[in-house]
Amino acid sequence: MDYQSNFYTIDSLLNRIRSSRMALPDFQRDFVWSPDRVIDLLDSVAKRWPIGSILILNGPQPFAIKSIYEGPELIGNELEYYILDGQQRITSLYHAIYDKSSYCYYVDFDVLLEEGSEFLLWERRSFFEKKYPDIESRSKNKKALIKDIWNIESFYEWLESMGNPSLISRLIKIKEMYLGGLKSEVYRVNSVELEQEVQLEALARIFETINTSGVKLSAFDLMVAALYPFNFNLKNKFKSAIEENPSLRIIEDEPNEILKMVSLLMRMDNLSNSRGVKHGDILQLDKNIFISKWDEAVKWYVASLEYCKKNFGVISSSLIPAPAMILMVGLMLKLKKSSQYIRHWWLNKVLTQYYSQAANTRIMTDFSSLMKNDARQEGNAISLIFKDDLYNDSARKNGILLRGVAGEIIASGAQDPESGKILQEVEDISFFEMLNGTFKKIDSDSIIRNIVIVDKANLKKYKSNQASMFKYIESQGFDEYLNRHHFFKDQNN
Repeated sequence: MDYQSNFYTIDSLLNRIRSSRMALPDFQRDFVWSPDRVIDLLDSVAKRWPIGSILILNGPQPFAIKSIYEGPELIGNELEYYILDGQQRITSLYHAIYDKSSYCYYVDFDVLLEEGSEFLLWERRSFFEKKYPDIESRSKNKKALIKDIWNIESFYEWLESMGNPSLISRLIKIKEMYLGGLKSEVYRVNSVELEQEVQLEALARIFETINTSGVKLSAFDLMVAALYPFNFNLKNKFKSAIEENPSLRIIEDEPNEILKMVSLLMRMDNLSNSRGVKHGDILQLDKNIFISKWDEAVKWYVASLEYCKKNFGVISSSLIPAPAMILMVGLMLKLKKSSQYIRHWWLNKVLTQYYSQAANTRIMTDFSSLMKNDARQEGNAISLIFKDDLYNDSARKNGILLRGVAGEIIASGAQDPESGKILQEVEDISFFEMLNGTFKKIDSDSIIRNIVIVDKANLKKYKSNQASMFKYIESQGFDEYLNRHHFFKDQNN
């Protein structure tokens, strides 16, 4: 079987998409990447790190075809190229560079000017465009869409509104230093191209092979090795912690969270002990201090999990709105903050989805406010009644909000609709939608107002949509007409 390997600029690949010369075979799965994964991809491109090769099949082929998600409409029925592997990456780049998705991907130059690391961000288009409706407002606030910086002409158009020559000069240097790969005709992607006559049997085997996921090396794995010379077996310590504290099973697959708690406790003792909770920050921690703080980190993390289960309905990993929130609650408990303080903080982070991105930076901002005993932190209590734009928002696209809402419902004593069992006593849950008097699995059109929480152990029973399942639906906030009006209870009343 013949194939060729070539390097193409991102621009040339995306131009094939725009001109309807490259599309997807209809058997390809849908676009599934979250905005956070798109940001990770853009970060790698900005740094000119490899993002892997893509696999293309030459055409035409006798396949049904489809365009990339939110891509241009296909014209004609014969394509030159079919994307076999790389759909998620190519689609993500198309969305960011041409600004064509429901999310806006942008650079916060304020962060770069302060030498921060999490300067690539995203925001829902409806929110972003309210704050920055045009290129002038983006420029004045030092926020640049990826499309604003991709071409040299658009970048200088963005700079024009600055009105500060020295600042403009500095921003140009910063862009070259930190965003060198996010520039037209610079970054090249390796493309493996299969011949048009490839046999379907070979094509099926190739497609099966390239869609097998690999395993990432985590900070925990590296710390296991780093602590070995200190006679501290981190892997065994974590295993023992789970055996002694069954609630830790909720993060059995996320041991890095305990490492982050160690780092925060070290910083609480002395700011110079720890820079933060990023991968590199943890690996640079003083190993002896780390070892001395391990047991305390386990203690407060366990305390936080138990508190969040009781007060916020976090009964499983699928109900943690954001991992950073568990860490912060643990620190608040250590500092003996009031339950009202913690609740107001929690609701604020859920309803604003504060930790939906740049979580490692934002937790350090919250940490600083907590240590300064900033009164605004407790004063952040917001209305406990949902705003309409959140109340009717997509369940799938707002994970933090969905999990926070579900936790509130569970903490208020909700029962499983089929069995009547208190949901706080089940091992794990699944989400359904109440629509037209029946249960259905949530999809891209489901809204948060209609969610129903069910015991995952009874999952198969919900496919029948039996009327008996409505018996306990009132415990989840639905009235006799199957409408839900409120999620959160204002405990101040």
